[in-house]
Amino acid sequence: MSSTLASTLFKQDNLAFMTFQESTKQLLVAPVTSTWFTKMHEAKQCLLKDKNMHGDKSIALHALIIDHELDETDRELEFELNEQVGWIKINLNDE
Repeated sequence: MSSTLASTLFKQDNLAFMTFQESTKQLLVAPVTSTWFTKMHEAKQCLLKDKNMHGDKSIALHALIIDHELDETDRELEFELNEQVGWIKINLNDE
């Protein structure tokens, strides 16, 4: 994820909450400061890793891809950022 997107949503946090919605094959990611997110979803805490010197971030998804038999092709993923709610919805569908 780009540094702009990461700083907009996560500020300086290096942790996030994420949950996978099997029915839609969407990954929801929210800042660890979003206490409401864990009340609405079975969320797991994850690490936002520094990807490069520009401030881009990444989240390890290998286990999620294996567990849900998702397409592991390296590709651009469609996403929707909702700044008002404070989350990003990432489409992991292979279509």
